[in-house]
Amino acid sequence: MGFEYIEFTDIVPSDGKTVQECAKELRDEAEKCGIRISAYVVGADFSKKDAQEEIERLKECIDVAEILGVKFFRHDISFSYGEFRSFDEMLPY
Repeated sequence: MGFEYIEFTDIVPSDGKTVQECAKELRDEAEKCGIRISAYVVGADFSKKDAQEEIERLKECIDVAEILGVKFFRHDISFSYGEFRSFDEMLPY
């Protein structure tokens, strides 16, 4: 289809594989197809979850980004479907 880059978000393993195993397979397949992985993007929610637990989970996601071979990692600060929160409201989080 002519793509040069692809971005992955929230890798959810299947077949009993780990996220790390899936990331390696995705990286290998992208290399085989000549497509660079530009970013790894994940959801996070500091407004409704324990901040330290979310930080630890995001650290694991950064390890996945490294397996994918990307230099760009992004996460949400909060996501609430159907519930709007302003920047000023979320800034303390």
